[in-house]
Amino acid sequence: MPSGWSARSLHLLCNCCSQPNHISALEVVPLLEDDDDIRCEKKRGVEEELVVPVQAPCLGCPQPAPLNDPTIMEIADFALKEYDRTATDEEDLHLVLRLIKAQTQVVAGLKYYLTVELAETDCKKTLTGVDVNRTFCMQDHDEETKICDLHVVDQPWIPARDLVAAQCYDKDDYPASNQDEFIVPIALGTGLSSAPHGSAPSFRPQSSLLGGHRPVEVDAQTMEVVKMIVDEYNKREDDSEYFKLVKVHEASSQVVSGRKYTLVVELGETNCHKLDPALGNGEHCLLDPTEEHEVCKAVVHEQAWLQTSDFRRILSLTCDDLDDYLEQQLLPTHNSFDFTNHPFLNVTQDTHAGFQVVAKNDSNVQKTAAFVTEQYNLRGDEDELYTLTQIISAYQQAASGGINYHLEIELAETRCKKYLPIADLNRCPLDHGEEREVCQAEIFVPHGPGGNRQVNKLYCDDMSEYYTRKIRGKFGPTSAFSQQAVGSGPHNGQWTAADVNDKSLVKLGHLIADEFDSRSDEDNLFIFHKLLQARKQVVSGLNYHLVVELVHTVCPKY
Repeated sequence: MPSGWSARSLHLLCNCCSQPNHISALEVVPLLEDDDDIRCEKKRGVEEELVVPVQAPCLGCPQPAPLNDPTIMEIADFALKEYDRTATDEEDLHLVLRLIKAQTQVVAGLKYYLTVELAETDCKKTLTGVDVNRTFCMQDHDEETKICDLHVVDQPWIPARDLVAAQCYDKDDYPASNQDEFIVPIALGTGLSSAPHGSAPSFRPQSSLLGGHRPVEVDAQTMEVVKMIVDEYNKREDDSEYFKLVKVHEASSQVVSGRKYTLVVELGETNCHKLDPALGNGEHCLLDPTEEHEVCKAVVHEQAWLQTSDFRRILSLTCDDLDDYLEQQLLPTHNSFDFTNHPFLNVTQDTHAGFQVVAKNDSNVQKTAAFVTEQYNLRGDEDELYTLTQIISAYQQAASGGINYHLEIELAETRCKKYLPIADLNRCPLDHGEEREVCQAEIFVPHGPGGNRQVNKLYCDDMSEYYTRKIRGKFGPTSAFSQQAVGSGPHNGQWTAADVNDKSLVKLGHLIADEFDSRSDEDNLFIFHKLLQARKQVVSGLNYHLVVELVHTVCPKY
């Protein structure tokens, strides 16, 4: 390695099969170390120095708002439906593909300036109406998307919310925005957060036993009880930031010497300070998108005939993270299958047991791998959804009444929460800050329609740990090296050891680095660092089986 350069914290261990100047297979393993980046960044000139303009604050002017703020997404949902309602010259419903820019301005209420990209769907307004859940409305890719500026005025104390302006342009005609875009992980229009603050939530009253708990509409009287809960939470919470109401999830009451309310409310931390004299009712405060919301269950006893200040009393107040609440409410309860803490696939043993290699693009293998991913999401303890990125290997065995599959699959974590409805999992952006998982799965698939697939075993590990163990032979004979027959002579197709210091093999190492750079989705270049293992085979030429270590640099590819 050239002097002045150093290895960075991400190395790659590549297991490669190669003929001269041709790479037939490439297996990559990240190796984590505590080194620095390779220093190859371009030196800045004086004229390239970063200058940050400083502006005096403008009171009453529009202010930028976080694009992933739940309130902004709620306003975008409302604006989308109102746009479809008022656009009488368009027959199709739309979906929000991305939020491009958001600003808020204090007027007689709060005014929102949104710039969004809209796409037409295959849902017709005349058939479904505009308030339909759009989860199953598919984008019409034959129609060009458009960029729209939508202005909404919100007056929650009335309550009133109106789309006051809407202007749309062809995507190519709209000037590029300098704001960060936010890819919407769920289809706006599904009704997740379409109810304005102070209006009725998504649930509706249903008949109930007399004297028991009965669902109630969130009317003005109920909102007084909700405000009392919000105030009490802010008194008890030791954070200096103010928490505001985001949504009422559940509301019921019971007649017992007065009225007993049971309410479940969602609260979010804002950018306002509790002791700020200008706090008021806190409706103008913006939610902090980096902080997780709280869900509180409160029981409040109201005796309206009492002429005292404590005619309402909070009997109990318990709070939990939003993630935990939604997981309990929305995720079904399943019997756990065998999550093993050790790998169990073994090529040699599977072959002796009658397992045979099956094509990874086989439709049944694809469906079975998707089923394993679904079960991993349902039964795993992570909050985020994982998506299938590749099938590494697949074996099948005839069994009584069906087929046993042994699969090796790779999963990637997304930024979508598993308990929220997802219109299209492919729209969930991958979380590139999280390492991918590699899983081994044993699945039974019954013959004929109507039978249920069953996961019997599942083992998952971080990709780096998994492949490092595999290449170093910690699994048993499943790695490519251990599957090859090794002979003592250089002929007759036998594999023999090769010198890792051979300069011709070092050239192949650089070729592998170039091939990895061309195939990978990494933004920066990797360079060849070290040849770890080498074997060769004499055929009609030479086959090389190499394990090389690559080093991540800070040099961009392009």
